[in-house]
Amino acid sequence: MSNGPQIRRVRHETRFRRLTVQQVESLTPSMLRVTVCGEDLTGFVSLGFDDHVKLVFPSPGGDLRLPSPVMRDYTPRRYSAATSTRASL
Repeated sequence: MSNGPQIRRVRHETRFRRLTVQQVESLTPSMLRVTVCGEDLTGFVSLGFDDHVKLVFPSPGGDLRLPSPVMRDYTPRRYSAATSTRASL
């Protein structure tokens, strides 16, 4: 038995949050930093470096219910519960 730190996987309940893209920064030719904002960030939690969020982008007509919406995974980099309206991914 190991006396080292115990790693525990935490699963968050899936929650749809309607957010607004506030800023997009190009960090490298293949990496972006996307800053999102919105009241739906209230209660957002990111506990570790390996967390991820899935962003779902609407079609040009604004429909999120298409059979194959555009989705991308992002890693939360900055979030402050004090502001609760802005996160950098």
